[in-house]
Amino acid sequence: MKKMKKTLALVLALVMALALAIPAMAVDPTYTITMSTTKDHAYTAYQVFKGDLVESTESGTTTKTLSNIDWGTGVNGSALLTALKDDDTYGDAFKGCSNAADVAKVLATYANKGSDIAAIAKIIGANKATGTASATADGATTISGLAAGYYLIEDTTAKNKMPEGDTYSEFMLEVVSNVSVTAKDDTVTNDKKIKTDTLGKDTGTNDINDDNDNVSIGDTVTFKIKATIPEAAAKYNYFYFIINDTLDAGLTLDASSIHVYQGDPDATPAGTALATDAYQVRTKTTSPTSGDYSFQVALNDAKAISATAKADVDIYVTYSATVNSSATIGDVPNKNTSTVTYSNNPNHDYNGNGNNPGFPSDTDKTVMGETPEKITKTFVTGIEIQKVDQDGKVLTGATFEISGTSTKKVLTVAETFEEGTGDDYVYYKLNNGTYTKTPPAAAYMNPLEAGATAGYVADPSATEEAEGYMVVDGVIYRAYVPTVDTNPDVVIYELVNSTASQYASTTTMYKKVLTKTESDATTTHKASMAVNANGLARFDGLGAGVYTITETETPPGYNTISPITVEIQYAEQADGSELSVWSVYNGTAVYDADEGIFKIVVKNEQGNVLPSTGGIGTKVFYALGAVLVIGAGVVLVSRKRVTE
Repeated sequence: MKKMKKTLALVLALVMALALAIPAMAVDPTYTITMSTTKDHAYTAYQVFKGDLVESTESGTTTKTLSNIDWGTGVNGSALLTALKDDDTYGDAFKGCSNAADVAKVLATYANKGSDIAAIAKIIGANKATGTASATADGATTISGLAAGYYLIEDTTAKNKMPEGDTYSEFMLEVVSNVSVTAKDDTVTNDKKIKTDTLGKDTGTNDINDDNDNVSIGDTVTFKIKATIPEAAAKYNYFYFIINDTLDAGLTLDASSIHVYQGDPDATPAGTALATDAYQVRTKTTSPTSGDYSFQVALNDAKAISATAKADVDIYVTYSATVNSSATIGDVPNKNTSTVTYSNNPNHDYNGNGNNPGFPSDTDKTVMGETPEKITKTFVTGIEIQKVDQDGKVLTGATFEISGTSTKKVLTVAETFEEGTGDDYVYYKLNNGTYTKTPPAAAYMNPLEAGATAGYVADPSATEEAEGYMVVDGVIYRAYVPTVDTNPDVVIYELVNSTASQYASTTTMYKKVLTKTESDATTTHKASMAVNANGLARFDGLGAGVYTITETETPPGYNTISPITVEIQYAEQADGSELSVWSVYNGTAVYDADEGIFKIVVKNEQGNVLPSTGGIGTKVFYALGAVLVIGAGVVLVSRKRVTE
């Protein structure tokens, strides 16, 4: 037993000695990048270069150096080398490189050139391989488990998920220890409202400071744009901040109405108007280089405004536009669109302090962000009168006047129909002189209920000689014969004739041609128009309101109608779509969504016709006179008898 214990003790001692003799396995350290001000962004780190991490201490200072540089796991090295050599801008700098170490040396020459590093980072990003994604916990976004090296940090949210216009982040980072970085600067915001609603509140959804409005042509609409300079603008060498606005053709800009404020001018206390030398205004008239924008407002030094405030700063632009005769009518809105263009890469050296402050140079235009569009929508409608007689046939020779307190400038629309071919020719002419988009209906067979004793039956074997033979919609039918069609399951049909007889032609097509004439109703609130050859009078350029239509001239031989009152209402779509919702609160008008106007059919009845001399009228008078004479004789006889 003692011998066994000694043996075990010896074995244990040998094991311990061997364990002490085996060197410890070296484990390479890993590091973590902590991202701040991420605002729910996601990031991925791609190792561009790897190497041997060496630490050295001199005079109490420890230096970490990455030697034996090679391609990292996050890039396709050979493809990246080729892309760098082929680049139009940087190719010459990399043409002598043959490996990762050579590329690293060239990159070192750009260490203090942020815009170049940003551009090269994009080339690297186009040749990336496997990356390490970020994780978020307790409000912190981290990328962990990273070996020493140089990494490309890419904002994957900005590329794939973020709203257009967010600030862009893609940068190179040395990782030889745990690192904390500011991943992204705050970005610019943009909002826009219709400041004044000329016609006021209608059905509860069209309020002042809304995105939608309805107006009459000639009305002035005031808009207000709010755009925010981020506090981070102070970190840029120059921060562009340009408010762009585009009005549809139906809105005429009043350039003199453009005003710029720091803070809301309608708030309490009110915002402060910026000095005119603090910004520049470009319009299409004064500056052809302003592109498709109706106007642009550029701050000369947005960075200084941000640095002074040490916070986000709201900039407001107010201006007015008049609804003109080019306004779209109906459900299609007249849009006013705004965006903000701004500096979005803090690594870029912007040239904003040059000869034209506020607007970017050609080299800066490619390193700019733009906010998503903010759109306001202004709607206009109209009323069309169709003049017909008691039989529904077109009448001419009438003139109508429209009046209403919301009329400013009314477009009297001369409507004609032009014959021709093409996609625009969608109307047919009816026998009564009116036009319709409804094509003539073809004849068809309608099955009758059981027990019918007359009609048609389908008979593929029938010939043209068969009594009542006809082909309808490709099927052969003949007249029903009781002695032949004894099958109780036989289906008897009735022929429903086509509507072709109602059309002047079933093949000739027309398109509608509108000629608009502007009538100023600002003071009188009235406009008048004679019906055209098709019996039509149309008034465009109306908003919600109460309108009275009066027949001021009546076709000879017809009775003048009583005045017609129509109340039009407007509301925006509940789902936020671009379409409006027009409706009639009072009156007989019907809304035509295809044309965006209200249509009223006005029927004139003929007056009473008096009998002519020598005609049946004289016989009526004679007959009536005879009755009177006979009546008189009866009276005389009665009196004579009484006296006797």
